[in-house]
Amino acid sequence: MCFSGEPCSTVPTSVDGLTDVSEIVSGYEHNCALLDNQTVECWGSDYYGQLGTAADTNPLLPSPVVGLKDVDTMAAGFYHSYNLLTSGGAQCWGSNANGQLGDESTTNASTPEAVSGLP
Repeated sequence: MCFSGEPCSTVPTSVDGLTDVSEIVSGYEHNCALLDNQTVECWGSDYYGQLGTAADTNPLLPSPVVGLKDVDTMAAGFYHSYNLLTSGGAQCWGSNANGQLGDESTTNASTPEAVSGLP
């Protein structure tokens, strides 16, 4: 992802400050990494809260997702992010204009929220 005025790379590069990664997912303008310690860090566009940092900024470096731990696997959508917990539950955050967060609302979430009807 390249922001206006920022240099872009055409070859794979390391992400500063990111180590012990077990999985990376990408949305439209954001990325999230699942770390070996079962936490998540995200970076990029945060216009709809899809980074889960509650900061409403667009960090160029990975930032921890607020209150998220015990993550088993992840996925990312256009402007939203998801995870499955080791306990079997699921959480989502970001754009919710069409109810994609599964919380019985259409309100965006800037931090993870439990998906309704799942343990």
